[in-house]
Amino acid sequence: MNCDEASEMIHPYLDGELDVVHSLEMDRHIAECAACSTAAQRIENLRTAVRDQAPRYTASNEFVERLRGAVDASLEVTPQPAMSARRTGWHSWAAAAAVIAIMAIGWSLMQANKGQSAANRLALEVYSSHMRSVMPEDGHLMDVVSTGQHTVKPWFAGKIDFSPRVEDFKDHGYPLAGGRLDVLDGRPAAVLVFRRGGHIINVFMQPEADFPGSSDERMIETYHGYHLCAWNDDALHYCAVSDLAQEGLEQFVALWQKQP
Repeated sequence: MNCDEASEMIHPYLDGELDVVHSLEMDRHIAECAACSTAAQRIENLRTAVRDQAPRYTASNEFVERLRGAVDASLEVTPQPAMSARRTGWHSWAAAAAVIAIMAIGWSLMQANKGQSAANRLALEVYSSHMRSVMPEDGHLMDVVSTGQHTVKPWFAGKIDFSPRVEDFKDHGYPLAGGRLDVLDGRPAAVLVFRRGGHIINVFMQPEADFPGSSDERMIETYHGYHLCAWNDDALHYCAVSDLAQEGLEQFVALWQKQP
């Protein structure tokens, strides 16, 4: 990457909008280029100054009560005759639904940071990453597409600071499809992608990761119909996630653990 390319990506990079590969390239370039490092620092300093000086507002109890009252009132609108009644009712319900949705999202975000163990938060990151990867239009499932172990494993070299284990179980009905880089808990993770019929299995790997139930014995947990299975070996921590039936995912992990 040269400085011209870096200058075009510096704002998306600082905003966290780049994919993992380009983000890592920017990390390396900024570490090696004094001019781009200085430019990035200036932008960060400006953001810090604006953030520290900008006023912050917290919703008062009175405002929350008024908001609740508005929702209650919108649900109690008396219908008017003919077409106006249908329109009034529709808009009232739509407004109420929008307010409720906003309040629910805010509540969920507040609760996401409360009362959860590191393992549960990491499990939700894994689940979210899997869901994003399999989205039909905007998903990003693979950076390297190959069924060959000797193609996929070298692809990771120089992109992460550990050597991922790469397996292929096509003889057992779980063919390797490729791999990608991801980020879990702010650290790079290697991901292998396998297929089982129409199902996708993502296997996340990190040298140290507090996956739910992660131990030498595999453990299955379920999130919104998706199964997560975590296990360790001497070098890496793993978490496989899929909408495959639990028995199918357990069979896949058993195959993995039988390999040397």
